[in-house]
Amino acid sequence: MALELWIRLSTLNSTLLEILPLSLTTPVGALSRSPPAHGRIHQLLVAHIALRRAAGSLQKHFGLPVAAIIAYTLWGETDSAYQVLLEVLRPAWYSRERLCSSATSSTMWFVYGWIKLSTVALACAAISDTDAATGLILLRTSAESSDRRCPDLAAFLQWTTYSPPLFFSAAGFFNVDRSLLVNALAVIITYVVILGQITPSE
Repeated sequence: MALELWIRLSTLNSTLLEILPLSLTTPVGALSRSPPAHGRIHQLLVAHIALRRAAGSLQKHFGLPVAAIIAYTLWGETDSAYQVLLEVLRPAWYSRERLCSSATSSTMWFVYGWIKLSTVALACAAISDTDAATGLILLRTSAESSDRRCPDLAAFLQWTTYSPPLFFSAAGFFNVDRSLLVNALAVIITYVVILGQITPSE
């Protein structure tokens, strides 16, 4: 769903880039005879509002499950990294306790969990960046055409300017974006170091 939302926002931006130059280069006297471009801007405004509402609904219904999935993934990542650390640093104790079949399986689980976490974080970050790009396109266009403003363009610009930035959170516990990957890596390293220190040497 997140990727579909990103695709629709990207398509909207591409359409804006195709329509706005046509609107800006149209002579003033020809504006009344060629309203489709300006009418299309209004359609894109309505589409953008609908996509914003879809993003809000997506976050409302899936915020808590995403928080649970990320928490479970972090737990699994920490456990996998700890298993690898044990086999590398303390192979005798590790083989005696038989905590896992091999470091290879733990490494594979770590990679799988990290890919899943990265997919969620980067998808949400891409949606936020694409939505912000819409406002930048409209702002640049408005600055270049300050002598002849289109009412639909002005309304679209006002909507993107005064709307809060689009971001995703896991039920309000933390934001789901690129910073999540950095924070997750810091948490994994911290707990693995602590577990490594309290693990008996023999």
